Amino acid sequence: MAKKKKITKKLVKKVASNTNAPKVNHSWTFPEKEFYLLRLESLTLVIITLAVFIFMLFQFEKRVFPSLIVTVVFLAVYFLISFVLKKLRNVQESYQVAKDHLQITKQVNKKSNKIKVPLKDVKSHKFDRTFLGAYLVTDKKRHPIYFNTLEELEKLEKWVLGKDKKSTKRKRK
Repeated sequence: MAKKKKITKKLVKKVASNTNAPKVNHSWTFPEKEFYLLRLESLTLVIITLAVFIFMLFQFEKRVFPSLIVTVVFLAVYFLISFVLKKLRNVQESYQVAKDHLQITKQVNKKSNKIKVPLKDVKSHKFDRTFLGAYLVTDKKRHPIYFNTLEELEKLEKWVLGKDKKSTKRKRK
């Protein structure tokens, strides 16, 4: 009697490729660093520090050393309060730019909120290269966007402006 060969079926796992999933062009998180001062915050801090120094200079009858001490104490208190508040309210935003939309994920402490901004719904936009910020306006809401570097801002600006040109060409036809 011949031996029966045991035939086993092998399941071939196909790599799941979802063609409907949007391709992410680029993404970034804000802030990258744990302790971060915005450019606008830094500028405001410099102006207030100079005002404190000048005010204290006249209060101490134009003596520089006591004025410097008060100014350094002011800066120390500011950074301490800022550090504590940023630790207590841990805010992080991540941005993902896909082919036809921008996805914003805002995380405050442990709560997360996802917003999807379709490019076709963007009515206007503004990019600020000085303070590394931007906003996109849709019918529903104004979406503020923050950047760590100028390169991140330029990539998103190129994406929005490139898509904006394509949509205006379609409207003309």
